[in-house]
Amino acid sequence: MKAHRRGIPRLTWFKLAVCLCLAAMAASLFTPYPAQIIRALKGEPEQAPPDSGTCPPQESPPRNSPGRKNSQ
Repeated sequence: MKAHRRGIPRLTWFKLAVCLCLAAMAASLFTPYPAQIIRALKGEPEQAPPDSGTCPPQESPPRNSPGRKNSQ
């Protein structure tokens, strides 16, 4: 009969996979993804990133419709 090894815990593939999943979930808390998921579940609209103020928004000139001509 073989003697049982009770004092040495074994690291199985399942335990390793669970530890890796827990580490990935803990690391994801430091990213912006959890907040996006919560907003999506609540149905709230996504927030636009804040403007840095370096480039003002450009306004395009009004377009002339193709059917009309300016008569001056």
